[in-house]
Amino acid sequence: MDVEELIIIAYLSRKKRKAKKRHWIHPLFLERHSKGLFQTYFKDVRAFPDRFFNYTRMSVQSFDNLLEKIRNSIKGIDTRMRACMSPEEKLVITLRYLATGCSMMELSHNYRIGHTTVRDIIYEVCMAIWENMRQSSFPELNEERWLEIAKGSNENAKLSQLRWCHRWKAYKSNKTQRFRITVL
Repeated sequence: MDVEELIIIAYLSRKKRKAKKRHWIHPLFLERHSKGLFQTYFKDVRAFPDRFFNYTRMSVQSFDNLLEKIRNSIKGIDTRMRACMSPEEKLVITLRYLATGCSMMELSHNYRIGHTTVRDIIYEVCMAIWENMRQSSFPELNEERWLEIAKGSNENAKLSQLRWCHRWKAYKSNKTQRFRITVL
């Protein structure tokens, strides 16, 4: 056998071994528009501001303001194959991830979307928030601003030292051989 024939045979055998995709969209995810957490729960929880705050860790007004600032950055384009996810749903998924620290797989099951899609959504929304909010949240620092910050932190450090220096007493306990701090 020739070397070229061996390469072709190896290529064809690897091509056969690749796993075929089982579904274009998994059957569980097909019912996202009727049974997903965003459609079933989020629309209802918006009516209760205290529950909404617990769910997203921000008020309804803050949520709407943030959504308006990043809407154009995270808005998708509908195609003939499928409709894109709304910017509101993308923001809710990201806020749930940031607020609760739950896994992307858990969000995937709750919102009925693929876990790689959840990952892409979180990245896209976080980048949009950074790009749109960076100037207002983190102004450019110059020498004057740095000196002002240093002066403020120095004053805070002195105040905290004065306030706490006489109220705490550290001593070594003979029973446990550990240092203990007690309030006087």
